[in-house]
Amino acid sequence: MNRCHFLLLSFVVLGTAAVSAQVVAPRVNVIESYRRQDPTGLGSFHRFGLFRELNNSNSLAAAAGEREPTEAEKRGWQQSFGEVFSMQFRANTMFFASDNIFNTEEDEVTDTQLAEFLGVSLDAQFNENWRLTNSFDQAWFWHGKGAHSANDFFTSTFRQALNYEKLLFNDKVSLTVPLSWQFSRLFNRSTGNRTLDTYTYGLATEFSWFLKSWLIPTFSYQYSYLDSGSPTGFVADKHKHDFNLGFTFIPFEGKKFFIIPSVQYSNEQFTDAGGRRDNAWTPTLTMSWQPLDYLAVDAVGSYTDSDSTIAGSNFDALTGTVFVRLFYNW
Repeated sequence: MNRCHFLLLSFVVLGTAAVSAQVVAPRVNVIESYRRQDPTGLGSFHRFGLFRELNNSNSLAAAAGEREPTEAEKRGWQQSFGEVFSMQFRANTMFFASDNIFNTEEDEVTDTQLAEFLGVSLDAQFNENWRLTNSFDQAWFWHGKGAHSANDFFTSTFRQALNYEKLLFNDKVSLTVPLSWQFSRLFNRSTGNRTLDTYTYGLATEFSWFLKSWLIPTFSYQYSYLDSGSPTGFVADKHKHDFNLGFTFIPFEGKKFFIIPSVQYSNEQFTDAGGRRDNAWTPTLTMSWQPLDYLAVDAVGSYTDSDSTIAGSNFDALTGTVFVRLFYNW
């Protein structure tokens, strides 16, 4: 299993209509905007409809027969103590933009965010089937427009996941079942006040079919329960269901270049008295290229259309992202 973790540098180019910078976003929408993002900076883009961390896509080629496992991967499957565990430190940078940064139905606001991450992880590969990942990350988020600086925040996140992966049907189908939990704490940068604590418990399953060495259809389902605590008590817990269908194309044999069109359907059920339910569709197109062992470039475009049973909570958002990733396999 590829354990690449990376130094992430991203920027986003969006062409959208400008709106007044004086629009003040409701606090709840600020929280929902934060929840749509990856609080760890590891590159797990379920928000864009991807199924795994992007670095894992490189292992798909090996499983499909595109290449033999690397020596590092072979060592990860051995059972000696020194090669079961791996540790990694990271410092990531992300530049994110949206034409509806606060997920509002009316008065959409175009803005960017700059995020800086510092993190450490310890992984244990027990055998070719079982892997335990542990990570801690600290992140700082700044809005691009000064009028929104009161909504800047920083977070700390601890995540632990136990993953089971099994190859079936003569190694033509991969079944992956991750169990995970995550704790995130969010602070307002302007005041330093604690804004939100979130415990997230997750269960997922994913099937990848190695149809051809250059074509891998994938289907996944993920259930998450978000248990939120807020000093003001306005953030409801929620159940979230994500269904993903996509295809990984590897057009050039022997080259680590991937084209990944996908679509994600999400259903969110809130536990507040209003019985709010949200349904969202997110089609995505991703292109990933790894020209060097330590360098990868990813381009992601997505559109999210979310409908809610609560008036005023519908939104749509268009994003485009380019990532340049530097990483070191330890």
